[in-house]
Amino acid sequence: MFAVTEYGYEIFDEIVRDQTIELGTTEYIDKVYDAVFHNCIFITHQIEHFLAGNCEFYNCEFRPKKRLESSIRDNYWENCRFFGEFRGTNFGCAMENVDKPTRWPEIALKNCDFSKATMSGCGIKRLDISTTIFPVWPCFSILHPHENLQRWLDAKLPFQSRFYQYSSSPGLSAEMYHWPSMVKWYKINPVPDPEDVRSALSKLDFIRL
Repeated sequence: MFAVTEYGYEIFDEIVRDQTIELGTTEYIDKVYDAVFHNCIFITHQIEHFLAGNCEFYNCEFRPKKRLESSIRDNYWENCRFFGEFRGTNFGCAMENVDKPTRWPEIALKNCDFSKATMSGCGIKRLDISTTIFPVWPCFSILHPHENLQRWLDAKLPFQSRFYQYSSSPGLSAEMYHWPSMVKWYKINPVPDPEDVRSALSKLDFIRL
C-alpha cells in the first residue's frame, strides 16, 4: 500500500483501487508517480503542493476544493469526471526535459467528462475529442485552436477580442474558456448579451458548448 507520512503522500509504482485521496493538505508536496488508479476520488486542497507524473487514471473523479491553477504533467486519463473550477490548467502537456518520453503519444485523455467543471483558459493536448463531454455554457471550447485561429478572427461575433490568439500553441486539441471570466480578464466592453454570444458561438463548427 502507498505511504501516507507526516510529510504527505508518496505514491510510487503502485496500483490503487477504490480510494478517496486528499492531496495538498500539508505544507509538504505530495508526490504521485508511475502509479495506476482505478475508481478513486481525488480531492485537492493546495494544488501547488501536489506533483503527479506518468500515472494512469481510470474511472476516477477529481474534485478540487479550491480553484486549481496548475499544469498537469504527463498522465493518462480514461472515463474520468471533473468537478470544481480549473483555471489555466493544462493536460497532456509533457515536458521532455522533465518527464520521461510519453507512453501516450496519440491520446492522453479519452472518454472524460468535464460537464460539471468550470474551465477557464485550460488547454488540452492529445484529447480524444469524439469521446469527450465538454464543459457547458457559459463555458465553451475551441477545437484545434491554433489551426482554427484565422476562422476565429473572421467569425462574426458580438464582441471583439483576440484573447486566444496569444495563448494558443500548436498541438492543442482543445482550449476551454469561461465567458464571464473572459469578460473580466480581457475587459470586453461593451459587454454583449450572453445569449447573443452563446448563439453566435453555436454556429461555429469548431466550438463546443
